[in-house]
Amino acid sequence: MFEAAPVAGPRSVRVQIGGADYQLSLDLGELARAELWYRSQGSPCNLVTALPVMTERAIAAIEVFSCSLHARHPEINPIHLIAQGNLQKIAETLNQSWPAASSETQEANRNLCFDLDALAEASEYFAVTGNGTPLAVLLQDLSLAACMNIFPCALRRFRPELTFVEAQMLMDLQSVYAVAMYMATAWRVASPEERERFSLRAVRRNTWTGIARA
Repeated sequence: MFEAAPVAGPRSVRVQIGGADYQLSLDLGELARAELWYRSQGSPCNLVTALPVMTERAIAAIEVFSCSLHARHPEINPIHLIAQGNLQKIAETLNQSWPAASSETQEANRNLCFDLDALAEASEYFAVTGNGTPLAVLLQDLSLAACMNIFPCALRRFRPELTFVEAQMLMDLQSVYAVAMYMATAWRVASPEERERFSLRAVRRNTWTGIARA
């Protein structure tokens, strides 16, 4: 048996599986941390590729459900619940429960900048404040966690007054998809000289990170 209801407060949805209630996270930051945890356990989990097709592919639904469950109930093995519940209905509930994007988020998504020099400059700026991961590392694997680190850099030209965390708080699913698509395109169409300059600045960013944390 499966039932679901919205939960007030932090982004989540309550589901009932096998007669027990569980909260599934809809918070991108929590999901990114769960994704990183599964990867640390050897799983190839990638929510960027799983989220858009979770109602169409069982393996994608399992990845999203596992991360959303782990974020709120890390002690529970999702496989046990999947065997008791209707995976398709769980995926449909998650897909329909995402909070509506605010006008501020929609405006941010329309004004992201993926110029490599601008991204490198933003990354260097955030390094001084101790935020973010070197973009050259993130480009090797565009996971949800990677997209959440890239988004503040892509938004900085349009909203330079925002801190790293404030920028992340504007993100919704469309933000994630935009970063994944346009970042990959920006890297693919960049000239060898642009890529080399970007990589060199990424090395320098590591130096700034060390200075900021000293």
